[in-house]
Amino acid sequence: EEKASRADAYNSPGWKRMQARGGAARQMQSPNEARGLTIDATAVSAFTQGDRVFHQKFGYGYVMGVEGDKLDIEFEKAGAKKVVAKFVSPADRAGDDVPF
Repeated sequence: EEKASRADAYNSPGWKRMQARGGAARQMQSPNEARGLTIDATAVSAFTQGDRVFHQKFGYGYVMGVEGDKLDIEFEKAGAKKVVAKFVSPADRAGDDVPF
């Protein structure tokens, strides 16, 4: 108990090591300036409105709308869903991803 009451975080080996390396000074530096690079691009989807698609969980459906890489799909059994394009495949290639 006496040892615990004498313990001081600023007297610990870790604190001394950080002070010796200049760790506190590094934290006080100003942030780097932005380099001015601006990327202004829009995601192009491989699907268009009316395409028939297949989703692993929801099954077959039709693309009702495209917004960037997000698709509004009306699935035959699961109803309307918003799905990211990488999770669906064209319906004519639905069986191509069999691993064997």
